[in-house]
Amino acid sequence: MLLQHSAEWADQSIFHPVSLAAVLCLGLATLVVDRARALLPMIVITCFITVAQRVVVGGFDFTVMRLMLFFGWTRVLVRGELGAFRWRGLDTAVVLWAAATCVGYVAMHAQHGTAGSAVTNRLGWLMDNVGIYFLFRVLLRDWEDVVRFTRWLALLAVPLLFFFAFERVTHTNLFGFLGGVLKQAWIREGRIRCQGSFSHPILAGCFWSGVLPLLVALIRTPRLRGRGVAIVGALAATAIILHTASSTPIMAIVFTAMGTMMYPLRGYMRYLRWALVIGPVLLHMVMKKPVWHLIARVNVVGGSTGWHRFHLIDQCIRHFSDWWLCGVLETGYWGRGLDDVTNFFVLQAASAGLFCLLGFVLVLVFAFRSVSRIMRGTDHLLTYMLAWQLGVCLFVHCMNFIAVSYAHKPLVLFYLTLAALASIESGVSVRQERQIWQARNAALRARVLGESDGPEREAAAAERSGVGSR
Repeated sequence: MLLQHSAEWADQSIFHPVSLAAVLCLGLATLVVDRARALLPMIVITCFITVAQRVVVGGFDFTVMRLMLFFGWTRVLVRGELGAFRWRGLDTAVVLWAAATCVGYVAMHAQHGTAGSAVTNRLGWLMDNVGIYFLFRVLLRDWEDVVRFTRWLALLAVPLLFFFAFERVTHTNLFGFLGGVLKQAWIREGRIRCQGSFSHPILAGCFWSGVLPLLVALIRTPRLRGRGVAIVGALAATAIILHTASSTPIMAIVFTAMGTMMYPLRGYMRYLRWALVIGPVLLHMVMKKPVWHLIARVNVVGGSTGWHRFHLIDQCIRHFSDWWLCGVLETGYWGRGLDDVTNFFVLQAASAGLFCLLGFVLVLVFAFRSVSRIMRGTDHLLTYMLAWQLGVCLFVHCMNFIAVSYAHKPLVLFYLTLAALASIESGVSVRQERQIWQARNAALRARVLGESDGPEREAAAAERSGVGSR
């Protein structure tokens, strides 16, 4: 359903004068402002302009996001801002995933004689996904840039909440006049589902549920300037999520709370990760139905389609022989309604095959590894806290991926999370990571042996406080 709704606007020029003026003004602002503010115009476009706005030239759809990417990369190349870029393992994982996606997708369409259109499609995909990831990587250089970006999101959530509240009260979407979204609010099971400028209420909720853990990081950090802005932004983001009346983003609020509360147990995450792997396996062995049938029981708000999501996963596994090599052209034959692929992992498998799915999993593995490396290699409190909450962001995204296929705006936030981790990790040297890790191990030994003289006393104090700050 999500992909079908987007397809209604493909291959046709739709550009409202308001959208055109916004793109031109904000695009020029991207070129002239300093690097610290270069991404602000893009996030404004993401929040307030519908994705259907586009110009079609020679079969290529130049959406508002692609136009903003053009301005962003023009700025980077003209100003020579690639000099500070350092390649990380996460960058390699993203490139491998992109390569597997393109090769599998084109190979699948080549079997049906549509390789030419598939190449065009993948060029656009590379521009939207790889292009925006590496633009974030270049312009976000350290934790200060990530904090600044998070504050902007907090500020933008407040006026956006007004549009969602107006939609809820009047049943009219003010963004409808731009085109690309419904003018009347969605209503399901008697509940109004607000979407604002987003393609679907679920995507709107998933976007702001991915912002929430970052805002929590700013709120929890003591002596941080601008905590009030983060608190207001977190309340506004939560209200937007509730206005979408969708189970997936509302559950994401719960996952954010769970991840945040696990912070005191951060020293035992290795055991918890293994528990998350072994636990479902044991449940699968003792349950009468597959462990993924638990998804069918989720119904936070009325009208949830948990059974459809379970059935999609179940049929994907049963049809493994169909898609493992290079994907399948369509999934409707798997079962009734299964042409609506509401699972991002299944979407990777169906669109380009097993290697695409493994490539995406590799991206997530390297992203979580970056969280671990940052936390081991920093003695700065805010960086430490921010790394943990970025890990919570990844956890929330992974939970969302089980229930919805990200498209358009939520993907922008997902790539922001990946780029932020890779950029912050770039500032952590291997030597510093080893020294801090050795100091914490010394503190642990001192506490166990009861010996805290000299340097070990200082290390033990640092261990008790969790992490130092400068």
